[in-house]
Amino acid sequence: MHDMGNQSPERFGDWVFFGPEKNVLTAPFLAQTTDPMPFELASGPVSVRRCGFRFRKWTGGPLEDDFGGKDLLEFEGEPLFAELIVLHLLRKEGWDAVWVDSYSRKFRHEWRRRSDPSVDLPVKPRMLFDRIADRKHGRGGCWDVFAWRRNEYLFAEAKGPHDRIRPSQRAWLDAALNMTDPLPLSSFVLVEWDFVQ
Repeated sequence: MHDMGNQSPERFGDWVFFGPEKNVLTAPFLAQTTDPMPFELASGPVSVRRCGFRFRKWTGGPLEDDFGGKDLLEFEGEPLFAELIVLHLLRKEGWDAVWVDSYSRKFRHEWRRRSDPSVDLPVKPRMLFDRIADRKHGRGGCWDVFAWRRNEYLFAEAKGPHDRIRPSQRAWLDAALNMTDPLPLSSFVLVEWDFVQ
C-alpha cells in the first residue's frame, strides 16, 4: 500500500483506502461491495453482501473513555470506532442510523463515555428492532449499526482484523430473515476493515 497524499480514496483489490486528508467516498458506501460472505444459519445457508475498507490508526491524543481499549481509527481528522465510521458513512447517504452498543444496552449517535444516555429510536424502527429481538428471544447479537431510510432498513456489522461473526449475530440474522414479514437479505451488510499498512 502506498501513501496517497491528498488524493481521493482508491480501491485496492477488495478494499477502499482512505487517504490521510480526504476521507470522502467517490461512490455510495453500499456500492462498494465485494464477494458475498456465506453463512450457515439454523434455517439454512445464506450469503451476505460485504465491503471492505482500510483506515489509518488514530495517532492523536487518547479518548477520555476508549471503551476498554477498542481500536480508534482516523476518519475526517477525528478518532472514531469502526462502528461510528459506518454510521457516519450511512448518514451521509441519507440514512438515519444508530450504533447498537450491546454491552451498555444503548443506542448511540456518537461516543464520549459509556455513561452517556441512550438515543431513542423512532416508532417504526423501534418496532422492527423489538420484533427481531422477540423472535430471537433477546437483543444480544444485534449487528453493530441499525439504519433506516423511508421504508428501507439496514443492519451493518463492522469486523476488524481477526474478528469473526459470533453465533448470537448469526441468530439475529436468522431471526430477521424468518420472522413474520421478514427483512430481505439485502438489509444486511458485513463491513470488513483493516489498518493501512
